[in-house]
Amino acid sequence: MICNERRNIKTLRLIATIGLLLVISALHSAHAAEDNTNFPAEITGKDGAPMALVPAGEFLMGNSTAVHYGGARRNEKPQQPVYLDAYYIDKYEVSNTLYFAYVEANGGGSLEPAYLPTNAFRVNLSIHGNRPVTSIRWSSAKGYCEWAGKRLPTEAEWEKAARGRDGRMHPWGDAEPTNELAHFGVRPQEWQGPSSLAPVDSHPQGASPYGVHHMVGNVFEWVNDIYLDEYYQEMPLRNPQGPPKGTMNKHGKKLSSYGIRGGSAKSVPAQLTTTFRAGWSHIYNAPYAGFRCAQNVGDAEPTRNYEGTEE
Repeated sequence: MICNERRNIKTLRLIATIGLLLVISALHSAHAAEDNTNFPAEITGKDGAPMALVPAGEFLMGNSTAVHYGGARRNEKPQQPVYLDAYYIDKYEVSNTLYFAYVEANGGGSLEPAYLPTNAFRVNLSIHGNRPVTSIRWSSAKGYCEWAGKRLPTEAEWEKAARGRDGRMHPWGDAEPTNELAHFGVRPQEWQGPSSLAPVDSHPQGASPYGVHHMVGNVFEWVNDIYLDEYYQEMPLRNPQGPPKGTMNKHGKKLSSYGIRGGSAKSVPAQLTTTFRAGWSHIYNAPYAGFRCAQNVGDAEPTRNYEGTEE
């Protein structure tokens, strides 16, 4: 009698285990099917900028390492699988040429949020046209993306586009940064404004698994999310959108900072990781911060060659 009961319990456990494995397998198959959906690998945005497809599926978001550059920062933990629907992201940071066209089409700098960058007096489009636009507020970055039929990427979208699915610490892999892979390490006494930045389509060796350039170095990049230090500890694991507006921090103060990612030309190697994150006031317009846009998967326009400048 006891032996029969034990056999029955073992049989039930075996059935439950097999069932769980089948469910996991089905989920993985569903994700794989979404990953392989037949979308164009590259499209051209309405602003003429090329955009790369980031397929649907899970990726490792966050950083739990205890080794690389002294370990993960508290705001990068934990590392966990996050699922994102497919989307497109600009292959290059938005250039001065593209941003100034937006300003010209929207009041020439007099209408919110299409303001001229605060460093506009230093920008010569014949020289700096293919350098990333900088010195703009978060609202101006958001405004440009919406004008172009796009949007700012979420933090999760930015991170997946930068690192792919395998949790790498840099867009190119886990090798430490070099000047061939990223543009960084400009010392304060060497800073010359727009001339200290690299062309947006340079450094192809350092591109991400999706062919996206300068995901670390050159300029910090605004993302759409309100910034919360501990967000990774409480975010949903499917298409996270950042904390809702009106969220209070642990001190009872309403959050007003937005996320920035990727490091800049002035960064040290510790900031040139796919997981480095920080938050800046939405009215801060740093001379070493810019942005790129994303858009939902939809009708793709024919791809054209990017007409960057050789500098």
